[in-house]
Amino acid sequence: IEDSSRTFKLRKTLVGVLQARHRVPLIETIYLEGDLDARGPILGRLQSEPYFESTFVADARWQVKDTVRRWVQRKGDRTRWHALQLVQRLELRELVPQLREMLSADRDVRVDARKARFQRIGSMRVLAKFDDCESVPAIVEAARSATDPSVRSAAFAALDTLVMREGAPCADAVDETALQELTASMLKSEQREVAIKALTHLEVNPERAKAHLPYLLEAVKPGAGDRDGILRRHALLTLMAIGEPEFLDTLPAYFHDENAFMRSTVAEKSAPLTEGPRLESCLIGLIDRETAYLQAWRSAVLSLRRKSGEYSGMPAILVKQAREERGKFLQQTLPQLFEGQLLHGVDRAALVDAWFAWFAKELKLDGARATQATDVRKKFWALVDAGKLDQATAELESFGEAPAGLFAYEESYLATR
Repeated sequence: IEDSSRTFKLRKTLVGVLQARHRVPLIETIYLEGDLDARGPILGRLQSEPYFESTFVADARWQVKDTVRRWVQRKGDRTRWHALQLVQRLELRELVPQLREMLSADRDVRVDARKARFQRIGSMRVLAKFDDCESVPAIVEAARSATDPSVRSAAFAALDTLVMREGAPCADAVDETALQELTASMLKSEQREVAIKALTHLEVNPERAKAHLPYLLEAVKPGAGDRDGILRRHALLTLMAIGEPEFLDTLPAYFHDENAFMRSTVAEKSAPLTEGPRLESCLIGLIDRETAYLQAWRSAVLSLRRKSGEYSGMPAILVKQAREERGKFLQQTLPQLFEGQLLHGVDRAALVDAWFAWFAKELKLDGARATQATDVRKKFWALVDAGKLDQATAELESFGEAPAGLFAYEESYLATR
């Protein structure tokens, strides 16, 4: 613990070992008799204890605040980034000048690049918590030009706290045009972490996101160069938050997306939408046709429950379980139904029939037309599975004029082909 040539993580872990063996008096001896190198890992370990402030900070012998001050002020110390959480917890605002110095991209040669990055990121977070408006120009510069994506992302998060969110303490420190230009540069960054950070900000700020609509509409497209769909998913969420009517009209297509995360996202987030096309048919379609991704299927079930107010087709015993044993319902019952098992007399097909009957009633179809719609839908997918797309199209057309949304899942399937 006293050997500064050992890693901070190892020394901090060893303090935990002594704690587990009820050797707190020994820890206290090492701390009180040791130098700053010994005290750092002890404070790093003990700060997570609920009694840290009442037992150690309040004890004048420990001189915790003075120790943290000396630790942060010791330039060239590769461990001092570990002190930043303590600076925030103990409200040591007098150390703000030292924190501002840590924002610099000019690295102390005694500190390796990884530790210097941690110092920059940690100092940004604390300065944001301290509402330090004087640090905003340096943070803007880091967000704009830092080469490390984690530094740029942390800087943007700090600006969100200091400048961009509603009621931000430094709202006048950067004008909106400059913020939009910064956001645009992050969105277009080849560093995925940076682009994702900007997108997650826009998801909860749809008014600001409207300025980036062309980018979002391009980023959400299949084959947009996003290897796992994460960027597309965030673009989809942002566009749904904006509520652009022309985009909302395209939502049914995303229920057929090749990327499972996209199908899951549109299923999960469609329930609260009040604008755009009716998507109940698409949710019912996922319950019927989704076989690859449980989360997409489960999201469809829960969204339909939210829209309809009931678990259509489920027996009372499962409805009770959903209400009283939700964890078991979500983690055991729904996966079993997803896999095609028969539970208390119902399976996926029974759920599909029950919810489609509910939806037909919602659309005010009478008994005969509702029955016809059910038959048309089943024949359509049988023909699709048989590879007879032209006949499937004709079968859908045979229904005649249908209420908007009744066959949204089937129509969007044809459109995406």
